[in-house]
Amino acid sequence: MIVLNAMLERRRATKRYANLRLRYRMTEEQYRRMTEEQGGKCKLCNKSNAACVDHCHRTGTIRGLLCQCCNKGLGNFKDNPELLHRAIDYLCSPPPAAHSRRRSPPAAIGAPNGDGGVAGLRPKRRTR
Repeated sequence: MIVLNAMLERRRATKRYANLRLRYRMTEEQYRRMTEEQGGKCKLCNKSNAACVDHCHRTGTIRGLLCQCCNKGLGNFKDNPELLHRAIDYLCSPPPAAHSRRRSPPAAIGAPNGDGGVAGLRPKRRTR
């Protein structure tokens, strides 16, 4: 069983490195060096294991290794810095007060609520 697992892992690695050569013209050594330089972490979030080769779609230049989540995020923004800047502005600007989803603090348990019941207590079940 151990021999079979080792063989399967070697086959996967060979396939992975062949894919790197075909898609990015990157050698196994270059990939390993880049992984080592980044400490095996994603270049953006610095958390997850970096497995995706991020590259410029126009020039083909390799920028670094990203986790799948960050790679998909950049892809969703079509590698467009203007869209990313707009997304940052959007996330950093507070919503208008009229659209705020903040709720008022909950009523104290035992205080009457608007429907004749008591806050914090479940209403009695109606029986038929």
